[in-house]
Amino acid sequence: MSQIPWTCPNCGSPPILNEEPTECEEMEQLHDSRMSRVKCTSCDKSVAVAHRGRLHSLEMLLTDRLKTAKGCYSVQTESDRLVLFTLSQIIYKELEAPQENLLEFEFDLPPPTDLAKILWIDGEAAGFYSVKPKGTLDMETLQTYAMPTLDTIFIRQTYRRQGLASLAVQDVSSTFPHLDIGFSYPISLAMLKVLGKHLEERAEDRPRFWEITGCGREGNCRNLWLILQRQRKKVA
Repeated sequence: MSQIPWTCPNCGSPPILNEEPTECEEMEQLHDSRMSRVKCTSCDKSVAVAHRGRLHSLEMLLTDRLKTAKGCYSVQTESDRLVLFTLSQIIYKELEAPQENLLEFEFDLPPPTDLAKILWIDGEAAGFYSVKPKGTLDMETLQTYAMPTLDTIFIRQTYRRQGLASLAVQDVSSTFPHLDIGFSYPISLAMLKVLGKHLEERAEDRPRFWEITGCGREGNCRNLWLILQRQRKKVA
């Protein structure tokens, strides 16, 4: 355990830190990233990320003055992976916990083989999304993904209702313009609204957006536009 020169943003006390990698973080170390969350022993909340012998505060990791334009930036460097780790494993899991009644669930850190992008706005990391490329092998089922699939997406609460989820969907659509695109089941209620609005405005995407289970093989995918239309008929 060690001390760091800033106060804990959660409890306000000078924290003594306890660095204990989780299974997810140990998996990340296999890719030579050597990152793990560091918790304050006073309040048991994460206050930093340890990486290659250095401690990085959450505020520092989620701020980049060079990324002032609102947009989706590819995760390419170790620094990008640190931001992705912070958003997916600390902010989402600890500080803005998912609500199962809204069909929000925890997810693992996207592996380096996924296409991952950070959503930046005004120099702040506002969220992220990750896509399983077509042909990605699922080690549990030993099947491969039948189509590029949006597997995870998260927007921080402060930055919601600013069009970032819509921006992410548009970005995925334009990245794979001639392919069917999957969206991993379950799709959160908020994301279903975003997808419904997108498909209302962009009819060309209606035949190629699918809700998928598993890897989206035959019998495991349903057309999203048809799902949304059936739901509206039930409400009416």
